[in-house]
Amino acid sequence: MMGKKIKAMIIAGSADLKHELMSVLYPPLRDLVVQLIDVEYSGDRGFHQAISQAADILKNVTLLKEKSLISDFMTNLASDTNLCIFGPNTVMKAMKMGVVQTMLVDQDSNLLVANIVSDGDNDGDREQFVIIDSIESGRSSGLEIKNTKPLVEWMIDNCPQHGAEVKLVTGASPEGHQFCAGFGGLGAFLRYPVEIEEEEEIEDDSREYDEEAF
Repeated sequence: MMGKKIKAMIIAGSADLKHELMSVLYPPLRDLVVQLIDVEYSGDRGFHQAISQAADILKNVTLLKEKSLISDFMTNLASDTNLCIFGPNTVMKAMKMGVVQTMLVDQDSNLLVANIVSDGDNDGDREQFVIIDSIESGRSSGLEIKNTKPLVEWMIDNCPQHGAEVKLVTGASPEGHQFCAGFGGLGAFLRYPVEIEEEEEIEDDSREYDEEAF
């Protein structure tokens, strides 16, 4: 556990054992305890019983963190701090600039990132990345698609290369649902305030990125 940050603790035990443990915990650790669980057994059987009972608790902790994260995102947008952005074209331009600190992605997004070939100015054809709704919509727009990858998977693979952390939004909380439904399920926290100019999007609402940045 060295170097790891403890975010929450659950104590399980029979009778008063868990309460006795709570009483001797170092105060900062005691503050991290989110639930005490009663178990009927000791050993491995009791351990697995605790894990089973903790599932819903851990899920609720995740939702609380999601609510806090998205609320912070909405507050920044409403305050015009230029620290939060949304929309595929804007977010990906910020990623290319290396200013994204945390990427927010709808974990159930159906968007795809397509690797396409486009005409280069001087160096001949070059590869680019474009966000599309589907392969069919991309091809109907005249794109020469080499391959595709789900947006979520592409973000997880590429964000670390730009120093950005990926946070998947479940949409299970009201705030998460609003983010996924009203903001396209893609947004970002920036390292510092940046005004990002909108670029003209290519046909069929696809979004384009140079491979040079990746």
